[in-house]
Amino acid sequence: MDVFRPKPSLGWVWALGLALLVGASFAAVPIAAYLDPEEQIPLFAWVLITVIEVPLFVLFAAIAAYFPAMRYEFEAYELVLSYGPLLRYRIPCADVLEVRQEDLHAQAWSSMRWPGLALYKVPYGKHGNIHMCSTRMNRGVVLIQTPKGLYGISPAEEARFIDTLRARARL
Repeated sequence: MDVFRPKPSLGWVWALGLALLVGASFAAVPIAAYLDPEEQIPLFAWVLITVIEVPLFVLFAAIAAYFPAMRYEFEAYELVLSYGPLLRYRIPCADVLEVRQEDLHAQAWSSMRWPGLALYKVPYGKHGNIHMCSTRMNRGVVLIQTPKGLYGISPAEEARFIDTLRARARL
């Protein structure tokens, strides 16, 4: 079983920064209530915290925590792209049609993409949605074409990874 790690990046710093920003935001309401107990905190503020901010904090904190768990693993007959328990793509090696390295041009909107990290389905101009599990959002992304779609990754040992995948896919 061959395991490849992604290229290093500071994507986890963005996730941690967003978690801290959201955390500071939802901590402000209870702190305000503590500092001035006579002041009534509106119900919408508590709803905003519990329904939106707490789940966002947990999501961004989990993304930062699982960053070191990103890996590309060759099992018996498939390639598994994973990001801890948050993301797992299974690609049968027999389904691989093409492997290439490319610089991508992202659209302004995205599902989960920022400098140093791209996860899940991300829209990219001429390619449409790409299933990403990468520490690169644009430059130097290895694309894996299958009948079910396009996958984007960023292995640290790019040449060895591509050679291994091509050998297993018999390209």
